[in-house]
Amino acid sequence: YEKFLDVTYLFEEAEEIFQYECEKSGFRFFYPNSIAGDSNFYEKLQEYDWYYMPWKWENEYCLNYINDDNHILDVGCGQGSFLKRVGSKNSSLHCIGLELNETTIYNTDNIEILNQTIEDYSALNENSFDVVCSFQVLEHIPKVYSFLEAKVRALKNGGYLIIAVPNNDSDFLKCQKNAYLNMPPHHMGHWHEKSLTHIASLFNLELVEIAKEPLQKQHYLPYWHDNLRMKYGSLVAKIGMKFVKVFSLTNYLENKMSTKANKITGHTILAVYQKIETKLL
Repeated sequence: YEKFLDVTYLFEEAEEIFQYECEKSGFRFFYPNSIAGDSNFYEKLQEYDWYYMPWKWENEYCLNYINDDNHILDVGCGQGSFLKRVGSKNSSLHCIGLELNETTIYNTDNIEILNQTIEDYSALNENSFDVVCSFQVLEHIPKVYSFLEAKVRALKNGGYLIIAVPNNDSDFLKCQKNAYLNMPPHHMGHWHEKSLTHIASLFNLELVEIAKEPLQKQHYLPYWHDNLRMKYGSLVAKIGMKFVKVFSLTNYLENKMSTKANKITGHTILAVYQKIETKLL
């Protein structure tokens, strides 16, 4: 992080940092919780234009589960790009976003962004939403169970819970070296298909599907570079990247990568669950 911002204050009280793995789910998480990034950390990260992309693969995939007149809750919605886009195109949708950054508060006829935690919000809005989603949020959360429990509480019976996180079993992440943004204080948990599947058994949910993102265009060059490093070493990878830039071979390399991108698992994995209806006897 030294090139971007100082995070040493977040580690001052942590004499040691541990990573644990759940025996049942394989979910890996960091401890202590105190090393998780605070609002100041994320406000500074948001100053970099590369940190938030307004529309991603997982946003597009989520549209498969949204119908007219749905009530949608986006937890950790950032600047609200997803809700603003879907809400502006369909005025019959009722869209609520939750975001702890106070600068994102927003209100229109059918879109509202609130500065609240999901735990506080769901306590007063049980069984209210057809779709509850979060994109690249769960990996930042140190207290996972209460966070998920609150999201399920806000969901209607029969509604969809949609979670998109970095896929730590993906081809893309496995070949990265010193992936600092996949560590505390940024990421507090590492998710993959097995751990996401296990979530359904903890709550009143049925797993509908697991979808894995193919390698995206913005990741073609990093993936090529990291594979070159793994096979031939850091020096060869550095020379190779310089060669590509000097001879303007970026477009050529991206075209070559595009022919096999669908066979490479990219950054994100998405899980869709349905809240099982409670039947009265």
